[in-house]
Amino acid sequence: MNYKLNRTLLLRKLLDLVNNKKKILFDELVDNLSDDTIFKRRLRMIQQLSHYESQIVEKIRNFKTDDPSDIDSVATAIKYEIETVANRSA
Repeated sequence: MNYKLNRTLLLRKLLDLVNNKKKILFDELVDNLSDDTIFKRRLRMIQQLSHYESQIVEKIRNFKTDDPSDIDSVATAIKYEIETVANRSA
């Protein structure tokens, strides 16, 4: 596989993760309409994840390697950042 295919697959995987996190947060947002604090936090998290999507695309677009360890380390770092943004206990 060449680096274009690798980064395309990685991008799809990471954006799927972001979309799954946003769906969970949106469901929680709807479930907590009566709790203003939770509602505002979930809305902020959804907004941050939406903004982060474009940053992920930019990172992957500028990433050019075929080395699996490089791809894995970038994927791990981005997944960690996604989980940090979507951390509901923060």
